[in-house]
Amino acid sequence: MVVALQIIGHKNSGKTTTMCHFIEKAQMLDLNVTACKSTHHQATMDFEGTDSYRFAEAGAHQVFLQNPTHVFFQGPISGSGNTIASKEVCGLADGNFRLSAFERYIAPDADILLLEGYKDAGLPKLILLKPGENKDHFSCSGQIIYASVYADVVKERNIVDLSDKQKAQTWFSAWLSENINEEDSLTHFNAQQRAKMVDVSMKKATSRVAVASCRLTMKTETIERIRNNQIKKGDVLAVAQVAGIMGAKQTSTLIPMCHLIALKSVDIHFEFNDNTSITIISTTKAIDQTGVEMEALVACQIAALTIYDMCKAIDPSIEITACHLLAKCGGKMNYHK
Repeated sequence: MVVALQIIGHKNSGKTTTMCHFIEKAQMLDLNVTACKSTHHQATMDFEGTDSYRFAEAGAHQVFLQNPTHVFFQGPISGSGNTIASKEVCGLADGNFRLSAFERYIAPDADILLLEGYKDAGLPKLILLKPGENKDHFSCSGQIIYASVYADVVKERNIVDLSDKQKAQTWFSAWLSENINEEDSLTHFNAQQRAKMVDVSMKKATSRVAVASCRLTMKTETIERIRNNQIKKGDVLAVAQVAGIMGAKQTSTLIPMCHLIALKSVDIHFEFNDNTSITIISTTKAIDQTGVEMEALVACQIAALTIYDMCKAIDPSIEITACHLLAKCGGKMNYHK
């Protein structure tokens, strides 16, 4: 599901600069932005210094520019992996923004739609005030947030402060957290509502890290025999560590909808908490188009099952509990428990 935000304001209110700040932040969060700009001039795109050029330079996945007679676009077009620049999209430039008209051109992996202008579109609006202006200068309706890139205006009007890049990106990140529900973008079903593997082919490969943990509780005697390498089947932790690494590499085979990921690192640590429990902590890393949380979780559980297998003859009451994700980095959202 694409979330949308309009940036509204008069000339020199900071619309384009704010758009660029937001696009850069979205790119940091591995979110794809489709940026649209409406202009009353007979403008074209792809010229250095133009607003549309700045959107692309900031990292917009797609850029649309609508002038009074045509709409131009740049970037991957829905249904095609090709990059098509500065082509006319006929039939869309009637002066009114219609999301339904643009939908067939928006890339399937778009996460955010940012629009500069189009004040009559019925989408959430961020209205930028400049010196001498107040809310009465705008007749927009719907969900409205007032802001300014001018510190004096922010102080005077008590509105959202976008007076520098850091403040703008901090606000935008918070807005995204409130408006993007990761579950909305789950695409595990095809047009027939049957299970499929999610298509990540158009996403960029980025650094991915995940950390998971689980705990085994057992008799004190069992803990001591593991510590002292007195289990008949061999060195329990050494075997469990190798098993966990092997398990992580088999995740896509074990879990039907998991992608096959080229793991760059799998690390497993064991901690003796007291005389009755062992905690397993696994860390997985990759440079990929999707995350490695499942690999970390599988590594933990396979290592834990291996410990159980090697010790069950002397302690069948061993419990494997509290398997959970501790942290993930990379992708749309970071997570820390």
